[in-house]
Amino acid sequence: MIGAERHASDRYSAWEQYTPATVHWQLPDGGVGWMAVRTNAAPAFEAGPRTFTLAAAEGTQKAVTLELRIRAPSGEPPSFGATRWRLPGLEVEVENGWGEPQIERDGPETRLRWLAASARDRVSLSFP
Repeated sequence: MIGAERHASDRYSAWEQYTPATVHWQLPDGGVGWMAVRTNAAPAFEAGPRTFTLAAAEGTQKAVTLELRIRAPSGEPPSFGATRWRLPGLEVEVENGWGEPQIERDGPETRLRWLAASARDRVSLSFP
């Protein structure tokens, strides 16, 4: 399951619980893995059949930060390559215009952070 939200302007305000984009999938043990995105800018995220694109709204003037939280509590720990990620029960193809993220792991949760990424660039994920 993939869902995303798009805002038309940079006039954007959200509380800490707000997640403008999510992905859920079934883990090998039958549980559920998920990805959730947070950003400090108005999101221009798009979800399609087996695709997910993350970008800031056109006209965003401030430096954009993006955080992708991934929770996959079963199987092998996730691995993150430049063009392919391997998560328990999910392969992800990546087109990354924002450069290499910072990666933090805390038990079954992994956080990828892109800091001061350009509002013109995007990260596209596809799930073959």
